[in-house]
Amino acid sequence: MVADILARKYNKIFSLYDNDRNGYVEKADVQRMKRRYLNAFEVDPASAKGVAVGECWDSFWKALTSSLDHDEDGQVSREEFLSGFGALALGDPATFDKVLRPLVQTAFTLMDTDGSDAVSAKEFRRFQASVGNGDQADAVLAKIDLDGDGVISLDELIDDARAFLTSTDPSDSTNWLLGPI
Repeated sequence: MVADILARKYNKIFSLYDNDRNGYVEKADVQRMKRRYLNAFEVDPASAKGVAVGECWDSFWKALTSSLDHDEDGQVSREEFLSGFGALALGDPATFDKVLRPLVQTAFTLMDTDGSDAVSAKEFRRFQASVGNGDQADAVLAKIDLDGDGVISLDELIDDARAFLTSTDPSDSTNWLLGPI
């Protein structure tokens, strides 16, 4: 059983993925999410960057279903997601690095549109808008930019994502990574 704060965060993630709102995360949902991110950052799916992003999302889908689709029906229910996502995030750190870190790195690569190795406030706003939190982007950035330099580095984003997925502290600033929970 995961802590209440983790359950709320995992529910938020599930809701982002279940973008057709049918109660399941399916391959089509993951494909729509991939297209949403590519469109938000104006990346052609056929470009080298677009192909790399697509491969990462496809790998994520395979890892998600192999880990969470307990009844092997090709979709992940909210119950399966909530009961299994904690094991992905809270279990062996190597699992996070294998399954979730590549997705965070891909999101960072998409957000870093100018290749500066840092995500600016403007770039971060685009990401937040793509996940439905555009109006919260500046508040989120202020909460998760722990060194206060106004940008997010890849290491910061990975650390923020890991903390978001694992912290049971309701006051942890990384709880804001995807907006208020």
